[in-house]
Amino acid sequence: VWMFILSWSLTLLFLLITPIVTIIVRRASSRFRRSSEKIQNSMAGITHATKEAAQGQRVIKAYNGFAEEELAFEAVNQSNRRQSMRKVAVAAVSVPLLLLIAGTGVSGIIYLALSDTIVAFVTPGTFVSYIGTILLLMSPIKRLARVNEYVQAGIAAATTVFQLLDEKPEQRVRAGSSQSVPIDGHIEFRDVVFRYSSGEDCALAGVSFEVRPGQTVALVGDSGSGKSTAASLLLGFYRGFEGQILIDGRPIDDYSLQALRAQISWVSQEPILFDGSIKQNVTYGQYDQSSGELEKILQEIEVDKLISDDDKSVGELGNRLSGGQRQRVAIARALLRKGSILVMDEATSALDLLSEERVREAIIRRAQHQSVLLIAHRLGFIAHADMIHVFSGGKIIESG
Repeated sequence: VWMFILSWSLTLLFLLITPIVTIIVRRASSRFRRSSEKIQNSMAGITHATKEAAQGQRVIKAYNGFAEEELAFEAVNQSNRRQSMRKVAVAAVSVPLLLLIAGTGVSGIIYLALSDTIVAFVTPGTFVSYIGTILLLMSPIKRLARVNEYVQAGIAAATTVFQLLDEKPEQRVRAGSSQSVPIDGHIEFRDVVFRYSSGEDCALAGVSFEVRPGQTVALVGDSGSGKSTAASLLLGFYRGFEGQILIDGRPIDDYSLQALRAQISWVSQEPILFDGSIKQNVTYGQYDQSSGELEKILQEIEVDKLISDDDKSVGELGNRLSGGQRQRVAIARALLRKGSILVMDEATSALDLLSEERVREAIIRRAQHQSVLLIAHRLGFIAHADMIHVFSGGKIIESG
């Protein structure tokens, strides 16, 4: 404003450099943002490599894989260094370039003054005051140019956060769904076709089977043949399938996910435990269960033997327990839940034969009125099943 007050004509001449400055700032901002995004990705790579090495340290020691891990860490670290150097290079060029352009504008005005071109427009005193004002602007211009670097880095970092925040939440209550209808557990798959993404082969290709209340149905077959996918669709983890999945004769979409999952007890292939005590993990999401019922289940699955007097924490993801112990805790958690459907996906793969037999007996006792869906490779665990379906390539090739 003061420059316009002193001389609007000189100010207009000085502003001729504005388009060039704008172009430089925009290009520098674009490069800052791209470099910052790549730095964020490379930092994620460093974190991943470090976490993987820490979690797999026993395998690294057993197979003497130190050299491979060093090379992997060196690769991601060098990637981060390259991106950081590119960002530094842009910062080192952009600020001096802006000052050079501004200095060129000042030089042009001084040249016009020396050639007596602007004498008619301003007095010598006004001209000196004007030049002083321009020189005072140089330091703020330099600081603003450096601030732009941090602003663009912040925008790049915030982009990842906003991408997560913009993810559509799971529609727990679907339009027209019922939240209070009791579920008996009659499951029907009718010609179900499902792909994880367009262009991929069918994970399920026309699968049809039925599980009635009080009935136990087993799904067997090669790894990747679609058994776990069927269980995931039943739990509503994936959408967009063709065909029909019916619960008590009604399409699965007629139920809210909350009401549906409240009636399903599920044990996954890799049981997830939370950093808390064993009892806290067994009663997870069902804290209203009686202590007597809890103790019975802990004894039947032999989880009570794992509980010490102070019932210490199981650690992150249950890493203080063995694979078989984690599975027993997860099985106890599923049996404690009094749902109408029980789904066990390779739930005993880490158990010894005696423990597996005790689990099988507990399931037979406690699931007499439930619809039980067992996914397993060991035939001994599913010997009591009323029906066995053999999966291959996303299809049921044999039943009996």
